[in-house]
Amino acid sequence: IFILGNGTSPVQSVAPSTAGNLLTSNGSTWVSQAPPNNSIGVGQTWQNVKASRSVGVTYTNSTGKPIMVIVQATGSNPYGANASITVDGLPISVDVDYQWQAQISAYAIVPNGSTYSASAGWVYAGWFELR
Repeated sequence: IFILGNGTSPVQSVAPSTAGNLLTSNGSTWVSQAPPNNSIGVGQTWQNVKASRSVGVTYTNSTGKPIMVIVQATGSNPYGANASITVDGLPISVDVDYQWQAQISAYAIVPNGSTYSASAGWVYAGWFELR
């Protein structure tokens, strides 16, 4: 039992209810309720989305949760490889490797409602999302 008081009103108690719940206020009283389930990784799985994504195109995360994005590139020429992810217009992750057979990845967490895009070269190798 949790005892509550504000110094002027009578003391009240709140029973724990369900294990794992949070004690929150609805504006007039205290309520035991389940925590929001919008954390990254909770109820999400890795998805190979390369077939439905294109570099240079802007997408919007409308999943209701943050997602993690990984874009991969490989290099097969003297210029190596590069990959980058932009979130809400900001370059969040940039990876460049000038080796002949470079294999690189750019990583970013994209908040719900945010826009994101990627670039990759020399060879665009993969796009994965934890969603």
